[in-house]
Amino acid sequence: MSLRALLATFIIAITLFVAGLAAVVFVEATKVRGELGTTSDTIQSVRAAEELEIALLILGRERFLADVTGSEQDRLHADQAAVQLDRWLAAAALHVTSPEERHQMDRVREGLERYEARWKEAGRRGLGAVETRQFVAGEMDEALEAIAGLVVFNLSQAEHAAAAIEASTQRSRTTALTLMAVAAVVMLTAWMGLRRWLYEPAILVRAAMARFARGETGARATLAGPTDFREIAATFNEMADTIAAQRDARHRFVAQVAHDLRNPLNALSLTAASVRPELPLPPEDRLRQRFALVERQAAAIARMLQDLQDVAAIEAGRLDMRRRTCDLRDLVRDAGDLHEHTSAHHRIVTDLPEEAVWVDADPLRLSQVMVNLVSNAVKYSPAGGEVRIALSAGGGEARIAVIDSGVGVASEEIPRIFEPFRRGEGVRDSLPGAGLGLSASRRIVAAHGGRIEVESTPGRGSVFTVVLPLAHRPGAGPGGQRRREPGGSGGATAPDRSPVDGAIRARRGRRRGPSARPRSGRLRRCGPGSRGRGGWCRRPSGRRWW
Repeated sequence: MSLRALLATFIIAITLFVAGLAAVVFVEATKVRGELGTTSDTIQSVRAAEELEIALLILGRERFLADVTGSEQDRLHADQAAVQLDRWLAAAALHVTSPEERHQMDRVREGLERYEARWKEAGRRGLGAVETRQFVAGEMDEALEAIAGLVVFNLSQAEHAAAAIEASTQRSRTTALTLMAVAAVVMLTAWMGLRRWLYEPAILVRAAMARFARGETGARATLAGPTDFREIAATFNEMADTIAAQRDARHRFVAQVAHDLRNPLNALSLTAASVRPELPLPPEDRLRQRFALVERQAAAIARMLQDLQDVAAIEAGRLDMRRRTCDLRDLVRDAGDLHEHTSAHHRIVTDLPEEAVWVDADPLRLSQVMVNLVSNAVKYSPAGGEVRIALSAGGGEARIAVIDSGVGVASEEIPRIFEPFRRGEGVRDSLPGAGLGLSASRRIVAAHGGRIEVESTPGRGSVFTVVLPLAHRPGAGPGGQRRREPGGSGGATAPDRSPVDGAIRARRGRRRGPSARPRSGRLRRCGPGSRGRGGWCRRPSGRRWW
C-alpha cells in the first residue's frame, strides 16, 4: 500500500468514525427532543386539566349563587364561568398526544356534557337552588372524576417521558464512552502500526544511506514499509549498485590504462638501456630506428593522455567546442573510410543523400562520435557482416543511423548503456573496452543540441541514431539566395576548412588519383602500436594529419 492510499484510508476511517458518532448523537438528541416535547405537552395538559377542574367548581358555585339570589350580576358571573370552562376544555384538547389521553379527554367531555344536560333539566323542572344542586351532584362528581383521571394519566405520562429522557441520556453517555474507548484503542493500534510500518522503514533507509556515505559501499536498504518507501529503498539500492559498478569499471579502466602505458614505457626503457654510456654508439641507421621508436611510443603516450583529458573534460562538463557550419556527408564518408580496412570480416557501407546536410557543429567532436559508434558496431559484431552508416535529413533534423547485425542490446539494458563505465552483461568479459565511448558520445551530441536514439534486438543487431538540428546553408543570404564570389561562376562559397578537413580530403584524393594528393606528400597507414591520432601516422616533418 502506498502512502497516498494509507492517508486516504486513514481519512476515510476518521470520517466514518466522526459520522457514526454524529449519527448516534443525532439519534439520541432526536429522541430526547421528542421526549422533551412530550413532557412539555404533558405539563400543559396537566395545567389545563387542573384549570378545567377549577373552572367546573367555579361554574357550579356561580350557578348556585345565581339560583339563590336571582341577581343578574350573579347570572352574568355564571355565564362567564361557563365560557372559562369551555376555554380550558379546548386548551386541554390541544395537548392530547396519545390515543389513551384522547380516550381520557372524551370521558371528560362526556361528563361535562351530562352535567350541562342535567343542569338544564333542573331548570326546566323549576327546581330550587338546593334541589338543583342535589339534582346535578352526581354528574358533577363524574365530570370531576374524569378530569382527575386525565390529570393522573398526564402525570404518569410525564413520569414515563422523564424516565425515557434519563435512559436516552444514559445511552448517549455509554455510547460516547464506548466510542472514545474504541477510538483510543484504534489510535494506539494505528500508532504502533504506523511506527512499525512507516517510521522503522524510514530509519532503515536513512541508516543505509548514512553507512553508504561513510564508505560502506556494500550497504543496502531493506525493502519494507509502504510502496513509496519500497521504491525509495529500491532506487537507493539501484543507485548504490550503479556507483559500485562504476567504481569497479573505473578500477578496470585505470588498470587497463596502466597496462597500455606500461608497453610504450617498457619500449622507451629498453631503447634507452640499449644506449649505454660506457659503450660505443650503435650504427647511425640503428640509432635512427631507435629514435623513431622513441618518437612513436611518446606519441602513443601523448595520445592516451589526451584521451584521458577528453574523458575528464566531458565528465566535468568542460568540453571545448569549436563549432562551425559543416556538411555531415564528409564526416559520415570519413568514418566509413577510416573503418573500411579495419576488419576483413566486416563490410562498411555508407548511404549518403545527394544534397548537402549542413549542421552547426564541431567536426572533430562529431568525428569522435562517429568513430566511436562505427567502432562499436564493428566490435560488437564478432561474426562479421555489414555495418551501414545512413545519413538523412527532414523535419529540421539530420539523422545519422549506424546499423549493425551484431549481438544487440537487451531492452532493459538500453537506458543504462550511456552511463560511464557501463558495458553490456553479455560482452563485459568477452570484448575489450572501458565503457566510456557511449557516455562521451551522448554528451557531445547533447552539447550540439541533439540526441542519440537506440533500437536493438538481442542476437539481431542494433541501430544507433544521432539526431542533430539542421543549420542554414553557408553563404545563403536573405530569401535563400547564395552569395557569389567576385568573378566566380556563381557557385556557393565553401565554409572555412580546418587542417582536419584538408587531411580528410587528402585521403580521398589519394584514392581518386595523384592530382588530388596533398602537396606535402601521401598519407599512409601506421603499423600496430605506431598509429597517430585518428588512425594516421605523423608526417616526416613531425606534424600530424588527423
